[in-house]
Order: sequence, then structure tokens, then C-alpha cells
Amino acid sequence: MARPKPEKKSKPTAPDGRGVLPMELQVGDRLVDETGEWEVIAPPYSTAGGRVIHARVYLLAWTGLRISEACGLQWGDLDFGGHFLSVNRAVVYRQHRLIVGAPKSGKSRRVDLPEALVARLRARQSVSEAEATVAGHEPSSWVFPAPSDDTKPMNAAFLRFKIWYRLLRRAEVRAIRIHDLRHTYASLLLLAGEPMLYVKEQLGHSTVQVTVDFYGHIRPGLNRGAVNRLAEATRPGAPAVELHSDYTSERR
Repeated sequence: MARPKPEKKSKPTAPDGRGVLPMELQVGDRLVDETGEWEVIAPPYSTAGGRVIHARVYLLAWTGLRISEACGLQWGDLDFGGHFLSVNRAVVYRQHRLIVGAPKSGKSRRVDLPEALVARLRARQSVSEAEATVAGHEPSSWVFPAPSDDTKPMNAAFLRFKIWYRLLRRAEVRAIRIHDLRHTYASLLLLAGEPMLYVKEQLGHSTVQVTVDFYGHIRPGLNRGAVNRLAEATRPGAPAVELHSDYTSERR
């Protein structure tokens, strides 16, 4: 299976040249508000209209998937009971030709899903199945099928230009790349105190050093608290404590 040509890697930066900053929370709120009214400005490619767009925006914002990975999701990749999805493929269109390949890392990975996103995706699946029944054909295997042919995945260019940038204009938000949802996802996880290794696994980076290079500036001195706790635990006269990693004790 051929791998799609990866996008050029570039470290995200803010307009003033500093490292990438998370999208302003107010901006995020406005985008979320607008997704509920999207059917007003986008042709209703399905009876679900705005709800389909709604799910796409949340999926990218709450999983950190690359756009090629999101477009390549199939319903069989989602485990609603386990609250995770498996990234098994990436899709791109080259000169109108669909290319389905492995993810950028060359291997599959598991990405955790929040309960709220599971609920939205369940609803999207129900709508998809109902539409297929009315139309008299099998439901599409793609979570986000192409508007003109649901046997194929959506083209990332359609998602960028026909959905994302129009949504930004509707919300009166400055133009930012749809890929910046991925950077925002990583930044907010780190600001919430999640381990760098967990963020690396969610994003599918090849090594944790890649994650550190991109996002180490988000929380300078990220592990300073850990060495302080170690010093306190090993000082003379300190009470015995059990040192452990929350990450290794709670994660798979």
C-alpha cells in the first residue's frame, strides 16, 4: 500500500515569531457556535447538513489528527465502547486520483476520544445509516465521505477551502490553517499538565524528541516539579513515600 506524500514539516509560529500559541479560547468558542448554523451557508450535501460539519470540526479539535488521517477514518476504526479510535490510514488526492496509504509514522496508533466526541460521532453514524436506508443503499464506510460520491473519502482540499475557511469568515476569525487545530490540541494538553509522552502518542510523532522540539516552549520547566519532588523525597529525614508515574500506572 503506497504511502501518501507527507506535507512539508514546519514548526508552527505566532505572528511575532515566537513559538506557536494555542488558539484563543474566545476564538474556539465562536467557531463552535458557528458550526451549529453551518447549514445556513453551506449546501446541504446531506440531510444532516450542519451536523456533519459540526462533527468534523470537533473531531479535528479533540483528537489532534492530521487532516489526511481524519479524512481516512472509517467507521470500523472507531471503538465507541472503549472511547478510542485507531488511525490506520491516511488519504490524499493527487491530480484527482485517490491515494490511500499508511499514516505518516508508517504505523497505526490509538487515539483517545472524549465522551462528548463519542456522542457526536454516534449521532453522525445514526444519521448516515438512516440516510442510506432512505436512499436504498449501504451506508458509507467512511466517517466523512466525499459529498459527490460516498464510496470515497472526503478530499482534504474540500475540507480546507469549502468548509474551514468559510467557517472562519462566518465567525469573523483571522485566517489560520486547519492544521493549527492539531497544534492547539497538543498545546492545551500540555498546559493541562498531561505528560509529553502521552501527547507524543496521541499525535503519532516518531519520537518524543519531535514533540519536545515542537512544543517544549509551551511549558518551560515542564518537569521541574518532578525533580523537586525527588529531592524532597530523598532528603535526610524525609518520610518514606512511594514514587510512581501516573502515566505508566493509568495508561495502557
